[in-house]
Amino acid sequence: MATRTQTAAAGTNEIQRISVLGAKAGTFTLSFRGQTTSAIAYNASAATVQAALLLLATVGTGNVAVTGTVTTYLEVTFQGDLAAEDVPLLVGDGSSLTGGAVYVTTTQAAAVDVLEQQKVTLIGDAAGGTFTLT
Repeated sequence: MATRTQTAAAGTNEIQRISVLGAKAGTFTLSFRGQTTSAIAYNASAATVQAALLLLATVGTGNVAVTGTVTTYLEVTFQGDLAAEDVPLLVGDGSSLTGGAVYVTTTQAAAVDVLEQQKVTLIGDAAGGTFTLT
């Protein structure tokens, strides 16, 4: 008897980076799959941005984690029900910002989980009997 692993891979969650550049005041919004957050202050914390995204029905509770700061950049990791899914890019609208703009880029593309498959081949003339896999 011989065994062989055919396919094995792990999933990778998509990460998108939000940059709010040059803003001195005002608000911005983020949209995901057709839904838009309420206004987010130009200097909001990662927790505030995360809370705004989690309120969108197209995101849902526990499906994103936001880290970083607006003064550098925020990273949105898609997880939970959105784990290892190639999600659309968040859309930032900075039209209510004073002296700034919002940019969103993908910094890590998602890779879909591939289930492992193993093939067991019986070698010889087995006309009956049993065998054990360990």
